[in-house]
Amino acid sequence: MRTIEIELYGPELIERIERSAVFRQLRVFQVLRVLRYDRNEFVTICRVVPKNPRMKAENCFRGDPIPTRVHLLKREEGSSIVLVERSLRGRRPGPRGPSLFGYEVTKPGAGYMFGPPNYRDGRLIFSFAGNSRQLRDILDRARARGLRYRVLSLKEAEFASSPLDRLTKKQREVIRAAYDSGYYDVPRKITSAQLGRALDLRAATVVEHLRKSEKRLLDAILRP
Repeated sequence: MRTIEIELYGPELIERIERSAVFRQLRVFQVLRVLRYDRNEFVTICRVVPKNPRMKAENCFRGDPIPTRVHLLKREEGSSIVLVERSLRGRRPGPRGPSLFGYEVTKPGAGYMFGPPNYRDGRLIFSFAGNSRQLRDILDRARARGLRYRVLSLKEAEFASSPLDRLTKKQREVIRAAYDSGYYDVPRKITSAQLGRALDLRAATVVEHLRKSEKRLLDAILRP
């Protein structure tokens, strides 16, 4: 199984976004966690950034035709974390296929949504999982609907239970030894040269393993 991450954009997409009472008022809408999605309600934790810096994040959802309750969880510098509860009672239980403002982007048996989409400045980022044929079908359907897209990544699917699972065996060994030896303490208790001697590696090799490990770990934390 492979995963593909695509960025959708274009004037028609922006026009549809601007029709939305919610997205018209948001510069960033990032789904952090889906807590519930059933025939009664859709509950998510999101990071939002209003276009108007004076507007409270909770007020951005006013005018949504779907009954919605918003609870502020945390206000950060330049953004807010909110709990969004949308009532689906009386509506169909769920979409026939994941859709983007009326565009179905998958169909049964043709790939899977891989994590929630994110919106920023008129652009939406979607991730999908499937075999090569299924992922090609998703791109074909996007093109057929006039959607412009840019492929951000295409790789083998990773189902890591821990950020450390993203590292190679040698990277885990080096970063664990560095941590246990006080390399990340302040002040530092061991240098890369000393760590290299302990691991029978050159200092440059130790630094390379650590930098690659740190990059992968930061990607796991900072990229939803």
